[in-house]
Amino acid sequence: MQQIVRIAGELGVPLWTSSTGRNYGYGGSAPVVNGAIVLSLRRMNRILEIDEQGAYALVEPGVRFFDLYDGIKERGLKLWMSVPDLGWGSVVGNALEHGYGYTADGDHAGAVCGMEVVLADGEVIRTGLGAMENSTLWQRHKRGFGPSLDSLFMQSNFGIVTKMGVWLMPEPETFTTGSVICHRDEDITDLVDTVAPLVLDGTIQGLPLSVSSPEPEGGRVRHDQDTSGMTKQQKLPAAFPPGRWDARVSFYGPQALVRAREEVLREAVAHIPGVTVELRHYPGDVTADRMHPLDLVPAGIFNMFLLDMMKRHFGDRIGHVDFSPAISFTGAAAARHERMV
Repeated sequence: MQQIVRIAGELGVPLWTSSTGRNYGYGGSAPVVNGAIVLSLRRMNRILEIDEQGAYALVEPGVRFFDLYDGIKERGLKLWMSVPDLGWGSVVGNALEHGYGYTADGDHAGAVCGMEVVLADGEVIRTGLGAMENSTLWQRHKRGFGPSLDSLFMQSNFGIVTKMGVWLMPEPETFTTGSVICHRDEDITDLVDTVAPLVLDGTIQGLPLSVSSPEPEGGRVRHDQDTSGMTKQQKLPAAFPPGRWDARVSFYGPQALVRAREEVLREAVAHIPGVTVELRHYPGDVTADRMHPLDLVPAGIFNMFLLDMMKRHFGDRIGHVDFSPAISFTGAAAARHERMV
């Protein structure tokens, strides 16, 4: 790797690097610079370390969320990872592109702790405390001495990340997830203004997801219904959770604390006309076969449910492009954004 990068730099040949090439939502692995050489890191797929006590893993760029989940389970470790909606991509690549999941460690860039990076001249550096020889704290403490360099290598071309530490979540005693469901267009303002303080003060753990989808005439279509004779507009709700607005929320930890958080949520949203709160409860060691498909992602369990639903109702000739604008965490901003799109 070092020699490839050094020679390419000396010859002025651009390298286009990808981890597994699965970032279809925001781009892909095809280079956008003419004459570039694609440098695929897919075969660098070793899980170098998983530490249960420290709740972290050290992985190479080719390690997929599939692989990390299997690695945790094969070792019998009581750890959870965070996973995006589709689990086939790279743990490293997703974090470097500022990807998100939905557990308490759902900000994947924020869960990074220590990198090994090949620079443009072929030199290798280790960020954080990995810069010290024989350090036992590389994946335990983010800061080293002086400036913190990790963000230089996120969404940039300053180096190629060949190893990365990622923080994991200790398996909770219990886990509750579900939805706050509203049915009117105008409810988006009230919903966001009610949920936001509960996210900011830590009542709602992890990263909530609010989904909007149309309410078709004749009633809502379920994800498991036969939609073969319907129009695209009628089919669309079948690929999304119920409600005009559906805010997914999750709680983790000892049962007494989880139930207390649930009660705070129910009381907070009770004033919204027609609101329903649907929550499902699981033990921390729950497995995928005992869960509702929509609950897998907030439990850190990889899946392809979203893509499977799109294919089921729209066939193979379908794709998606994601746009990720940043807006204020207020109901007014959410309503303004909804009108725009």
